[in-house]
Amino acid sequence: MARRRKCGMGTNLTGWRRLLIKAGLLVLLLALFPAPASAQTLRVIKDQDCLRDQAQFFGQPVALVKQGDQLKQLGIKGDWYQVEFQGKQGWIHRSAVSTRKVSLSALQGTGTAQAATADEVALAGKGFTPEVEAGYRQKYPNMNYAAVDRVESFQVPEAELRKFITEGGLQP
Repeated sequence: MARRRKCGMGTNLTGWRRLLIKAGLLVLLLALFPAPASAQTLRVIKDQDCLRDQAQFFGQPVALVKQGDQLKQLGIKGDWYQVEFQGKQGWIHRSAVSTRKVSLSALQGTGTAQAATADEVALAGKGFTPEVEAGYRQKYPNMNYAAVDRVESFQVPEAELRKFITEGGLQP
């Protein structure tokens, strides 16, 4: 007479081991590779920046992007987006791009579209509109806004930045 097993009793542990190994491999693969993201368009909000070969600030530059350029998002790794621009792939930090589509007519409460400067688009993408700036100027009239504007205009050439990183012994 054949013996019946009760559900869950005397099961084959080898099957469970295989399942655990497969699950572990899946978790490892997900951790090692950037998460695929839905195809999304990102807009560059800095005056200019570089796509880099690694998700690090001192990765080698792959391509130069400028304010307003549209990048196709391929993936995400921490605070970095993997993107494609003009046939080149690279990484760009989230602080250099916006995922929001900016509409000045919506910001100003009017029904008609109005032309916006590149600076207005970038600041609005970050949530800092001309109205917000006017509010700060009114609330803090003694602040040195000219100094802030001057600091914002500083540009550090890529070669100087790389030299600084190397000489300073900075690590990723």
